[in-house]
Amino acid sequence: MPGPRRSDTESVQCRHNGVVCHARQRWCRLRAGSTGTVNFETGATRGMDLPQIWENRVRFEETDRQGIVFYGNYVTFQDETITQYFRETGVGYPDIESRGWDVHVVNVELNYHGQADVGDELVHGARVDSFGTSSMTFEYAAHQADNGSRIADGTVTHVTVDPATGDPVRVPEEFRETVRRFQDEPPTE
Repeated sequence: MPGPRRSDTESVQCRHNGVVCHARQRWCRLRAGSTGTVNFETGATRGMDLPQIWENRVRFEETDRQGIVFYGNYVTFQDETITQYFRETGVGYPDIESRGWDVHVVNVELNYHGQADVGDELVHGARVDSFGTSSMTFEYAAHQADNGSRIADGTVTHVTVDPATGDPVRVPEEFRETVRRFQDEPPTE
């Protein structure tokens, strides 16, 4: 797999499976002179050992009375990241539904390591860590974009279900293969 490269403007562009990620909206966001660093083998921000999938700027409404992101909003950030992960694999939720399966969240775990304030830019990473028969567990991490400090990390487990009955079904082999091709490190099975 080709590694990230520097563009004429010194922006870092990650490459994934031979595709320049900015075409897939996966900019590393760290500019020359930033206090953060990029791992040029993985394209990950310092401290970010997961592929960057989604980014956001903290809005006022996402903060609490103390002026920092309310802890419950990280579940929303995690969900946004996983939704974007599905899109980037080429299997967004409309595709999942049209292929005759759906996913339900059955477990969420988050650990908090820092805080983010209004206006902070955050980068979020995710990867499928493991597949069970009918489940997939994602690893997740959120970091400050400017310095790479870890804000939160954890996991979320989805179970694949028959949309008509809600009964668990095997994670489709086609999706498993898509994930294996998409990720640098394949999930355990």
